[in-house]
Amino acid sequence: MTLQKIFLQVSRKIRARQGQDILSHLEFTGNGFLCSLPSDILHIIAGYLSPSSLAILTLCSKVIRYKLGARYHKEDIKDTIEHCADKCPPLQYFLKMYWTYQQMYWSSRLPPKLPEFKIFLYLLARDSSSQIFCFRCGKIHSPNRSDQINLWWPWSWKNCGSFDGSLMQIYYGRHFHFEGAQLAMQQYRRGTYPRKQLKKLSKISVFIGKPLLSDSELRKLCSLQVRIISNRLYVKTVRKRDCTTEASNSIFDTIYRRLYICPHLMEHQCSIIDTANFGILQDGPHIEKLQTDDTALSRCSHCFTEVHMKIFKIKKRYVSSRTVIVTIWQDFGTLSHPADPDWYSHLDTITSSALVQFPLGSIRKTFESASE
Repeated sequence: MTLQKIFLQVSRKIRARQGQDILSHLEFTGNGFLCSLPSDILHIIAGYLSPSSLAILTLCSKVIRYKLGARYHKEDIKDTIEHCADKCPPLQYFLKMYWTYQQMYWSSRLPPKLPEFKIFLYLLARDSSSQIFCFRCGKIHSPNRSDQINLWWPWSWKNCGSFDGSLMQIYYGRHFHFEGAQLAMQQYRRGTYPRKQLKKLSKISVFIGKPLLSDSELRKLCSLQVRIISNRLYVKTVRKRDCTTEASNSIFDTIYRRLYICPHLMEHQCSIIDTANFGILQDGPHIEKLQTDDTALSRCSHCFTEVHMKIFKIKKRYVSSRTVIVTIWQDFGTLSHPADPDWYSHLDTITSSALVQFPLGSIRKTFESASE
């Protein structure tokens, strides 16, 4: 019997029974997933689950069977399980076990092709329209940020204990983060276009009071657009930098440290080659020149990012003024799997050696040709 049939069979039996002792009506014989799960664990967990969530046990039982097996009846293993079940919500306990089991076989270069994992995410998404199974911490929580803004630590979330969002907020502003993007894609896959969520992600940060950085005007975020195109999340950001300097070439010494494009084009290592009124980027961390077309469109070699720079020069008396417009197009993929390199590459550090292949200009063309 396939996993889909098992899921449908269990769901029908759950809906048919409205009593408290639902598990007593499920068969623990045969070769299904439920037959290998100790009944005492099922009864402990089921007391905390809604009927619709009980179908998740058809997935979790496989983990219990492989991870514990006969060792469950040993006192040390059994005591540990029952202790954890008492200390944390049983649903979260089961999800954490399933999460740990799946991650053993994952890598960024070889994502798993497991149908049960897709059903697992589908069940969780069906139970709530405002929460996600967070790919960062392995818990179910809301992606909303904390409303308490701290001047020195303004980008922390109260619901995710493992994700430091400060780096991403430097690039996109404090309202854009991967948890919110994950929720938007989750709602889209459920058949609801997440217009409200995309609007929230596109909101530009405005800090009241003293700026966090003395050079914040050099990395001003003018606009941020988020779109879902062909089941993939695309982001377009535009930055404007007004610089004034007496020396005509020193502008590049000023702005090359503040190119908030992606983690691979680090702001302190990426240099600019001036060609007429365009700027061509060079990948400093990987010591290689970026592929560039006739319009000076460049791309990153390690994530789905394209960037274009336009430089406007104005000389008034003895002072040279330059305005640099930086436009960035990025493809974050489907955000359907934690090991998907399409979106995870945007979190990568300069130590990454993985290369991505895509036609130069394809991301920009896809974004600009799509309607709202």
